[in-house]
Amino acid sequence: MKTVFLATMVGLCVAMTPALAAEAPGTITFVAQNKVATADGIFHKWRIVEAIVDEANPSASRIVLEIDLKSIDTGNTKRDNHLRDPDFFDVEKYPTASVVIDNVRYEGGDVFDADVALDLHGKQKTMPIRFRIEDREERKITAAFTLNRMDFEVGSPYSMINPLSIEEDIPMKVTALIPPAVKSEAP
Repeated sequence: MKTVFLATMVGLCVAMTPALAAEAPGTITFVAQNKVATADGIFHKWRIVEAIVDEANPSASRIVLEIDLKSIDTGNTKRDNHLRDPDFFDVEKYPTASVVIDNVRYEGGDVFDADVALDLHGKQKTMPIRFRIEDREERKITAAFTLNRMDFEVGSPYSMINPLSIEEDIPMKVTALIPPAVKSEAP
């Protein structure tokens, strides 16, 4: 099973390198809510800018992502433009978010954990995130987790008095399709 995990990580890195990916190598979605509405959203543009896989020592593996925050899409142009302005993401000042995935740990079966450092809106936070192989034939992996937007000072704090105030915890989901594994050469 450790070999399957390592082959999956190699395949993920090959699948997502900028030279090979004409479009985003998967999806990054979120759900934001207030007392009036729920907004399902997606970041359409993101890419891998660095990928290092150490099969002998998975914890030394490192993958760096860059997310184009201007590519946010909730299906409502007026809301999307508001999310891009200084009240929220301030994409003119912070056009991208970066994600560093490292300290990978195989947990058995179809599950692995990693430390994920997110740099968003000029703030950085590292958190453990669990990834899962969802479909071996399609080579689909997913991760689901929650981000507190106030950790990154995105938007105003939640207010029970204002029904339009957005909840601070934002559910996120990342999905990536991985091509067949590539055999790595041992040193």
